[in-house]
Amino acid sequence: MFDIKLLASPSVKELLDIKRALKEAWYFLQYPYFEASNFQVSRKYLIFRFVTLIGENQFYVTGKVTVSGIVYEQLAKSA
Repeated sequence: MFDIKLLASPSVKELLDIKRALKEAWYFLQYPYFEASNFQVSRKYLIFRFVTLIGENQFYVTGKVTVSGIVYEQLAKSA
């Protein structure tokens, strides 16, 4: 399982920008056979969980990306 931790950059202007960037990256990384993903948003962090499969009864990849930090918390307060 991948466990990726990221800090929100000061150039990020709203939480939606983070979600868009993660979904766009995921579009290029996921396997075409199957994927499932979701977001969990709180005042302290955003978690993007995912799973993707190469094919039926074949290799899969699962994990989560956690975005946090001072910039993220400021954006969450203003949302």
